[in-house]
Amino acid sequence: MRKIWIALIAVLLSAYVQPSMAQDAAAPRKLRILTTFSVLYDITHNIVGDSADIYNIVPFGVDAHEYQLTAQDMRKFAIADVVIVNGAGFEPWLDRVIEASQFKGSVIVASKSADLITLTKEQKRMREEHLAEHPEDKAEASNNLDPHAWQNISNARFYASKIANDLSKIDPAHGKVYKENYNSYRQQLIDLENWAKNQFSGIQESKRKMVLTHDSMQYFARSYKIECFSASGFSTEHAPSAANIAALIDLIKRENIKAIFIENMVNPGIVQKIAAETGLTVGGTLYTDALNPTKGKADTYIDMYRSNVTTIIEAMKQGGA
Repeated sequence: MRKIWIALIAVLLSAYVQPSMAQDAAAPRKLRILTTFSVLYDITHNIVGDSADIYNIVPFGVDAHEYQLTAQDMRKFAIADVVIVNGAGFEPWLDRVIEASQFKGSVIVASKSADLITLTKEQKRMREEHLAEHPEDKAEASNNLDPHAWQNISNARFYASKIANDLSKIDPAHGKVYKENYNSYRQQLIDLENWAKNQFSGIQESKRKMVLTHDSMQYFARSYKIECFSASGFSTEHAPSAANIAALIDLIKRENIKAIFIENMVNPGIVQKIAAETGLTVGGTLYTDALNPTKGKADTYIDMYRSNVTTIIEAMKQGGA
């Protein structure tokens, strides 16, 4: 992540956060929950419904890797009772923000019970290349996990379970509601998983290969035995080198890969260049690190997943799958 100007934001906070907190505390209120990005917001909303107030940091449709925290974001931390984070290195700024905002509540790490993937040697190499050019992102150096665990539906169920269980302990008055909502949402995720497996059953495993901008869908790929290649590492801040792009173009030609995609919050230029060099047609847009701000189109986790499956299947079929 780019450097966050914590000191400046802390000064801005002191001007108006404390009066607001005192005013809010005068009347009974719901639990205040803060999520770090749109996928967590949607999963949490399915668990809590109207029983708590949910706020979010990184807006829908915005790249979490590139987002710059604002004074208003810091205020959200200051008044929150609970912060729900992805973990696994996705929010390397978290400890600094909690300290600067004087957050005193509980932190729920959604990925704590998930089945996490360790970075490959190639992913680590790309990260080292990025850190050599951007030493200010040194917080990423100690992370050896791929943070995009929500791209596997089983992990999404782990996320939902962790959130429901922890919130039930923090807010026992609504514990029954949280658990009932979780059970309903869990069944929706199971139905989604069964549907997705059925969709991929018609695609030959030898044809299950795809390319996208950054390495954000390995969890998804492993779920359906897909070989997934990218031009850069697992962070969109890891700009691909000319050598990496050239190697990927050679691989596409050698492996006869037909499915190549852009991502909703990443500059499409790299993929368009690769498509032009290989004679491929871009298969569509995948939603990876952020839900769509447009209502009715990949604006929930379930709709995002359905959209991605449909887009990938159509591209693989057009490629002769």
